Amino acid sequence: MSRQLGRRGFLLATCGMAGAVAATASQPKPARAFTVVEMDPTSAAGIAFANRCSAAAQGHADILAKLQTQLAAMNGTKGTTIYETAVCPICGCSITASRTIE
Repeated sequence: MSRQLGRRGFLLATCGMAGAVAATASQPKPARAFTVVEMDPTSAAGIAFANRCSAAAQGHADILAKLQTQLAAMNGTKGTTIYETAVCPICGCSITASRTIE
């Protein structure tokens, strides 16, 4: 028994075969949206970056002061210790402030 192929069936079969050929012919390529560039630690930017995020840096002190201000506004049960944590936007260090409620 012979079955006739209609226009819709022909188009679906053609598109399916074209998609399969395109999928197998294309090779995966890495995304080129972002690149990682190593920073020279002796350059001006490298020195500024290294000095910006040390333990004694002003940026970390500012973040810590902000956390302590937020903790001062919080209340809870007497004798409990509350914590606030933030991440440094420059180096990714975790900065934590704590306060024991008296």
